[in-house]
Parts: sequence; C-alpha cells; structure tokens
Amino acid sequence: MKTIYDLTRHDQATIKQVHAQGELKARLRALGIQKGARIEVLECAPAKQTMQIRVDTMKLALRMNEAKEIEIDA
Repeated sequence: MKTIYDLTRHDQATIKQVHAQGELKARLRALGIQKGARIEVLECAPAKQTMQIRVDTMKLALRMNEAKEIEIDA
C-alpha cells in the first residue's frame, strides 16, 4: 500500500482511500481529503515530521502519522 507518506516534494497522486478513523477521518474529509481527490506535495520538513500538500486550491499541513493513513494511486 502506497501512502502520501511515501511521496516527496512535487509528487502528485490521487487519493484511493482514507484509512483514518473517527475524528481524524472527519477532519480530513472536511479539508477535502477524500477518495478521488488529487494532491500535490509542496514541501517536506527536513526531519520528515510534517509535510505541506495542496488539495484542489487549498494548502494543508499533515503530520506524518496522518499521511500514513491516506492511501494513494501514484
């Protein structure tokens, strides 16, 4: 399973499935992170603690544990 965590700067992908549960899944969905959405990785923190992504026209910061919950088709 490939996730957003596996991507690097400037990579693009389509979200295949969100494996998060509960409040995290609801928050991600409210931010537009859902099946079929296109994302682009804008930046990754040097220690790979967080990453900045673009979903449609919105820029978001994800923690790496959150990025590991989002399966993609690269």
